[in-house]
Amino acid sequence: MKKQAFNGFRIYRNEALPDFFTRLVTEQLNLCIDLCHGFAKNPDYAVHEIRKATKRIRSVYRLFQPGFETEAYENARRQFAGLSDLLAIARRNEVYRQSLALLSGDRRYKPVHLAAEKLTEEITKQHKTFIFNMIQQEHIPEQIVTILKKEKQLLRKTNLSHADLSLLYAGWKQTYRQGLNNLKVVMQHTNAITLHNLRKSVKMIWNQLLLFQPLWPAVLNGYISQFDRLAEKLGMDHDLAELEAFIKANTHILSPDETSNMLAVTAKKQQQIRQTAIPIATKLFAEKPGAFASRMAVYYNELAIRP
Repeated sequence: MKKQAFNGFRIYRNEALPDFFTRLVTEQLNLCIDLCHGFAKNPDYAVHEIRKATKRIRSVYRLFQPGFETEAYENARRQFAGLSDLLAIARRNEVYRQSLALLSGDRRYKPVHLAAEKLTEEITKQHKTFIFNMIQQEHIPEQIVTILKKEKQLLRKTNLSHADLSLLYAGWKQTYRQGLNNLKVVMQHTNAITLHNLRKSVKMIWNQLLLFQPLWPAVLNGYISQFDRLAEKLGMDHDLAELEAFIKANTHILSPDETSNMLAVTAKKQQQIRQTAIPIATKLFAEKPGAFASRMAVYYNELAIRP
């Protein structure tokens, strides 16, 4: 399924931009519907992949945003963000377990391994109950399929016949500027919230770069890899912040000393991540938004249209 998800998530040579947009969104909508149909077989995988697919869709809409009326764009943005939110709790439980595994796998944090085991056991029990309710009582997969089918109908009415290189330029510039602005906020106020906002911009740019990787793989592969690396680090920071919030909200699971030690370890791990993540972000956002957009426009104009 992962191979299928990314197989067509790129531009094809000589593909008209309106067709490019429609194909990309349609493929991701179909992928989400397929995942919903197989949801019960592997819920955690389905939740993760559906959330990733909706983020890909949002990145495409963001790139083409200058071509939409404000209301139409905002409706789409809210719809796909809402789909992701429907699955957020299930994903969060999995994130807790992954973060605990990350801490348990580090020998430097051996004193908290027992506490991590207690937390993992409790989270696993809660997760099983939630997944059961999601499938058997709330029928979340069916709800998502209904929403996605409506979106496919709306997509047929979307008119982007005017989409051209100037639209892409505006989309690239806007996305990069948002990331740069988020980085500036991080530099002034480094915390879980500002870093998470930066991560969202980084993932948005990463997805958009994947779309145009075929234009110049020798150059863009390394660039994409660094955005991916930064997104992973910022993701770990966010996951640890989520774990910290869970521990504080469930103090009955651990003793006071265990709670204190776990919170100290998560804070230490976050500090280590931030020390490497922020320098990478500074380098990736060293350009002015117009310069980044102009560079991408040159790649597209010189390479995408060649036979």
